[in-house]
Amino acid sequence: MTLNWFEIAKKLKVISQAGRHFARDDYEMQRHQDIAALAADILAYHTQLESDQTKMILEQDTGYPTPKVDARGVVFRDDNNPPPGDSYSSGN
Repeated sequence: MTLNWFEIAKKLKVISQAGRHFARDDYEMQRHQDIAALAADILAYHTQLESDQTKMILEQDTGYPTPKVDARGVVFRDDNNPPPGDSYSSGN
């Protein structure tokens, strides 16, 4: 089994981020900051970046981690004409 260190570091980062959001005391906050530092060290070890650089990259996303969602759609008609009201296809 090959370990995917990037995925492990990402998971540690998310655990740390959620933990810091819900931390109830200084001890818990420090524990999750240590987990974030560990994730940064893992990324630094497996990349060409310094540990300080990876810490800065990981700290850009703050707050409770939520999934990033993107939804897109397209409408096709059988007669190859644009749908009614499609101003982009009609040159308007």
